[in-house]
Formats: sequence, structure tokens, C-alpha cells
Amino acid sequence: MKMNKWTLGLAAVGLVSLAPGLRAADPGPTAIPVTALTATTISGYVDTSAVWNPGTGNNNPAPYAFNTSGKHDGFNVDSLDVRLEKALGEGQWASGYVLEFMGGPDGAAALGEFSPLRQVYVDLRAPVGNGLDFKLGEWDNLLGYESTDSYKDPNWTRSYGYTIEPTEHVGLLATYKFSDCVTAQVGVANELSTINRNVSGAGGTAIESKKALVSLLSLTAPDSWGWLKGSGLYAGVDYGPGNAYSRPAAGYVTTPAYNSHRVDKTHLYVGATVMTPITGLSLGAAWDTVNNADLGNVEGYASTLAG
Repeated sequence: MKMNKWTLGLAAVGLVSLAPGLRAADPGPTAIPVTALTATTISGYVDTSAVWNPGTGNNNPAPYAFNTSGKHDGFNVDSLDVRLEKALGEGQWASGYVLEFMGGPDGAAALGEFSPLRQVYVDLRAPVGNGLDFKLGEWDNLLGYESTDSYKDPNWTRSYGYTIEPTEHVGLLATYKFSDCVTAQVGVANELSTINRNVSGAGGTAIESKKALVSLLSLTAPDSWGWLKGSGLYAGVDYGPGNAYSRPAAGYVTTPAYNSHRVDKTHLYVGATVMTPITGLSLGAAWDTVNNADLGNVEGYASTLAG
């Protein structure tokens, strides 16, 4: 039996399924009925906006994320997102993947680079306890009350907390769900910046031995808590090389490659969502800090509070 090479390749990775009769040897030139992308879902959205700010306030826009001067007065195409996903199965050994593209002005600002790739990772599950899940590749930042997807946020604008956080990581993330109330995530990533180049010095020397640690602990109120059920408390710590550079003191520069080096960054985050007795009404708050150690021979620090 002759088969198209693409059909065989897609069947091998689970993207298409073949009719049962075609799985056995068949000497005839039988047509090949396939169900395309049976294991993959495709989703996405288009985000647009219309903004009018009267007066002269547009001359000095507030420097929070996505608040560019071109969006203050007019109609905007903010972002386009397309996501292909094969969900992680329920078995003890399971696998899946995500391939997500994000374009438009907000996509470029969030990713910090010209590549439209937002998330590209493989999902894996190992039969450890309740199931230990892994993501290997590029995945969304863990910390923060807000998302790069604007429709998931309570406000159209982003807080300064989102502005000082990284948006994407390239690395390995492990997730373990102790119960319906407690979930822990710990990961190793290239660095705590959107760029994810993990380089140092004017010559762009790679620091392959130095990685960043990311983490998040999530606590969720059980159904037995009445109207408080579903409330959440989140706490996370990130530490590792960031996107800022520090230059050594004069007299210590020997070659251009050592004119600067990436400095370590520490992120702390605590957030909460509290349900209320009023249907559809909840309260949220978040506290973010970031500290760049030895940023130009001084410490760079910022702290934000949002509600």
C-alpha cells in the first residue's frame, strides 16, 4: 500500500488517525480517509480597542505595559493570538504540546522580540504521587495577577506589577497538585526576562551554567467554605539572571567582552482573589517587587500594589 509521507508522519505523532483497515498490509491502491487533527484543538482571538483621551495628557503617557502613545486617540488592532494544543491526557504516562502565536503591537511588546512565537512547549506527565506534570520549552510567566491575554484581566489596562514582571520563560517547569486546594510549581529557566537570550557582555557570551529559578504556590478554598469557595491565595519567588546589565568599576575593564554582565534579579509576588456573597462579585489584590542586584554598581528596586 502506498501512503503519502506527510500522512505517515502526521499519524506517527498523533495528529491524524487512519481507518482500521489501513493499519494492516493492503497491496491495493486504496484511498486513505483521515480525520485531520483529531488530537489537536485550534483556538484564538482578535483583540481590538478604541481609545479617546481628551486634553493634552497624551504628551506624557504613563509607562505601564502596552500604553504606547499610538493607542491614546484612535482605533487599534492590539493583538492576534492563535493556539494549537494537544491536551495532556488522563493516563499515568501522558503527553501533549502547545504551539501559540501572538502578533500585533501588544504581542511584540509582550514578547520583547520580533518572533511571533509566544508559547512552544511539550507537556509530559510522570506517575509520581498524584501525577507530576512537566512543561519543556517556552511558557508563560507564573507570577502576577494579570495575563498577557487581556480578556482574562479585570481591567483593560495593565498594572505596574505586570509591567515589571517577565512575560515568558524558556526552560523546564514542574507542577504537582497535592490536592484540590494546594498546587506547587517550580521551574528552571534561562533567565528572568522576556528576551531569554541568557547572554553576558558586549560580545554576547552565553552563560550556559547559570540559570534562573521560578516558583509559585497556589492555595484554593474548598467547597466547604461556603461563599468563599474558589477564593485563592498565591505566592511566588523568582531568582536569577535578568535583562539588566552592570558595568564594573573603572580600572577593571580588560577587554570589550567584559564591559558588562547580566545582573541577578529577584521577584517576589503575593496575590489573592476573595469571593463575596454577591454572585459575580469578587475582590482581588496583588503585591509585586523586583530587585536588580548591582545595577550599575547600585541596586535597582521597584514595588507595586494593585487592587
